[in-house]
Amino acid sequence: MATVYGGLVIADDTGSARRFQVDLKAGVKADAGMLLVQVAGLGVLPAAENAATGHCAGVVKEPADNTSGADRDVYAITQDGTRDFANDATHPCTAADEGATVYASDYQTVSRTSTDGPPVGKLVKFNPSNALPSRPCRVQLNVISL
Repeated sequence: MATVYGGLVIADDTGSARRFQVDLKAGVKADAGMLLVQVAGLGVLPAAENAATGHCAGVVKEPADNTSGADRDVYAITQDGTRDFANDATHPCTAADEGATVYASDYQTVSRTSTDGPPVGKLVKFNPSNALPSRPCRVQLNVISL
């Protein structure tokens, strides 16, 4: 177990994924399965406005609601690993983007364009016939904990 500023790395039950404590910004609700990013050490939902300043904080494993609190009043637990995401309608990923960095345009969608949101990881597989047809983008998350 290693402590880092802005998050505590916690060993996953399987030993293959890492968990992170992410302090939430005031007004943020982090539901299970949502992608979170950190901006200035606080967990927020990814969007174009934090494309230049945000970095991947992982997918929420243990949710938290800070809609009524101040910065850092509550935290969510996130997890890294490989996850399937929806494809952005404006700047969609394709098989040609496999191996490239992808960007979070919202909490469940990735794009191939850096202005759509912060970088979240590498597209390892584009599969339009995925068992989850609305999530053709398999991404290896690049979680950075501050």
